[in-house]
Amino acid sequence: MPELMNPFALEPPSAFYLHVPFCHQKCRYCDFYSFRADKQKLRTYVERLTQEIILTRQSYKGPDPLLHSVYLGGGTPSLLEAEDVGQILQSLRDQFTLAPDCEITLEANPESVNLSKLQAYRQLGINRLSLGLQATDNRLLKILGRLHSYEDFLAALAAAHQAGFDDISVDLMFGLPGQSLEGFQASVDQVLTLPIQHLSYYSLQLEEGTPLGNYFLQDPPTRIRSGFDREKDSLPKLKSGSSPSYPPLPSEESERAMYHYLLDTLPQYGFQAYEISNAARPGYESRHNSLYWEARPYFACGPSAASYVGGLRQTRVADFHQWASAIDSWEETGTCPKQLFADQEAIDGPDALAEFFMLGFRMIRGVSLPQCDQLFGPGAWKTYQKALQGLSDQELIKLRGESFALTRLGLDLANQVFMAFV
Repeated sequence: MPELMNPFALEPPSAFYLHVPFCHQKCRYCDFYSFRADKQKLRTYVERLTQEIILTRQSYKGPDPLLHSVYLGGGTPSLLEAEDVGQILQSLRDQFTLAPDCEITLEANPESVNLSKLQAYRQLGINRLSLGLQATDNRLLKILGRLHSYEDFLAALAAAHQAGFDDISVDLMFGLPGQSLEGFQASVDQVLTLPIQHLSYYSLQLEEGTPLGNYFLQDPPTRIRSGFDREKDSLPKLKSGSSPSYPPLPSEESERAMYHYLLDTLPQYGFQAYEISNAARPGYESRHNSLYWEARPYFACGPSAASYVGGLRQTRVADFHQWASAIDSWEETGTCPKQLFADQEAIDGPDALAEFFMLGFRMIRGVSLPQCDQLFGPGAWKTYQKALQGLSDQELIKLRGESFALTRLGLDLANQVFMAFV
């Protein structure tokens, strides 16, 4: 078999990610790069970001890109005023061609938007809104460190519809401290009746360095998945000091039952799961995230943002001042400085094939063997024939037509599947 080449190395990126690193308050589970900013930092950010967009276009030497997706993520992008978002989008339009139906998404927290701001966003061309809900129980929202209530979310959702948004995604979390299976089931039924088109759902991941991670990953280990009985246990008040106490996490069995209930309930409300953690009404799948899972190339700007262009993955530094200084240096010298990046990795043919399988298995439709061979060459999928057979024997994946896809057991043990391609 001839040497594998990365089929995406010469493909022009069709998406652009912009990281907005600002939050009023960092949630207790979040390890994304974000911080509280004053007006001067906000102004510096917008100026440097628009300059980075210009420099990114000037440095790109591949075929002319046509953007089908723009995504403002964070952080809390909705902390930006419409004037700032307008300046950023105008810079993109000046430097790149946006498809007429380009999906332009902005992430928003309920407490940071109102009708006038949402109307202004909509007029700027933002046509998809991702609202961070996370839970319908106000007690759980406080445990997570969220600044909004469920009532705030409902008001923001109503304002978004009034402003003209008809493509709205909502985030929902499960496996939370003090969350019962019955409580989550009630939340699912509540949320799926709302006028939304897309749902993202995530199990709580304990990250070191976050308040929840530090609490549950330290001794005693019984704090982890020790179970929560809604009838017997109450949610204690969080202390104002540096060492709050939290209710125990649900058992592993309860956490999986939450996920299974959600998957089984989605079709009843007109939603179809299309990725491990995402479902949508027909035609409302996230174009931007789908591109990631297809291992396709994309531009990115902003501190900590990761891009994948020309077969090179580059992650920008998660340091605002170093990022801003690097942009200044790039503009002055005409050469992109190394200090802009925390990490750079060339993705060769074998790496690209491994990613094609790992990311592809996140999709409910699975990995198409004919598509694999079309991209990487006839018989390329046989590189992992032994791994695929082993996963099939364990009933983690199943051949459906000409595609391998995760089984229900595979959805629960997805990391085990992904590791087969590392």
